Amino acid sequence: MNEAGWTLNDEDWERTQYEDQDIRDTAEGSANVLTGRDASGVVTVEVMSDGDVVAVRLASGWKGSVEPHSLNSVVLEAANAATAQALSQKMEGFDPEAAVAGSSVRSESAEPTADESHITSEDAMRLLDAVTADLNDFMRQVSAVADQPTHVDSSGGHVTASGQRGQLLSVEINPQWAGSARESEIEAEITEALKRVNKKSSLGELANGPQSRNIAELNALVRDPQALMRRVGLTPGHRPNDKGE
Repeated sequence: MNEAGWTLNDEDWERTQYEDQDIRDTAEGSANVLTGRDASGVVTVEVMSDGDVVAVRLASGWKGSVEPHSLNSVVLEAANAATAQALSQKMEGFDPEAAVAGSSVRSESAEPTADESHITSEDAMRLLDAVTADLNDFMRQVSAVADQPTHVDSSGGHVTASGQRGQLLSVEINPQWAGSARESEIEAEITEALKRVNKKSSLGELANGPQSRNIAELNALVRDPQALMRRVGLTPGHRPNDKGE
């Protein structure tokens, strides 16, 4: 990390303040903001119910309770406490039966495909090969995010954070800078670093599962078994030849 001599310039500082204020204004109007604090109450981390970091706040006069070189550990403690709150709320609100029922309703209510064109065995194999390739690509993307820790630096260079699968693993804060910088500046850089590592180490849209045109086509086919049977020529009284026709 950089030494304490570097600091945000006026333009950087003003932009950061505006961006953080927009997020805080949105968060304050939401009932989904959760907080985590360290045992000493020096650091408060605010997150949304999905775990996204909103802000980091330092208690007034925090240096009287924690030395700057120990700020790392209390930020980590508060951040993980906030993440635990988000996870706990998510688990409390999760209803497995409702999730299964909702999935069934979505499947049954999905628009069936109007395509009645014949599917040959070659067509089916091409589709399966394409789906397999898409799934392999999806797993590579997941592995790249989930299997290796992610490291990020704040734009000011005074804060470094690492995380994996959305879990904060470590925070390093330049103690000389923390001991002399403005409280609001410290909050801004820590918030920035935690947001960046959370976003970079989380699955994001990958958490929704594999998505591709080929996978959607296969799902549409298996969603309507009777139509699939007709299209592959397996309706009663019909036996496909060696070409699947």
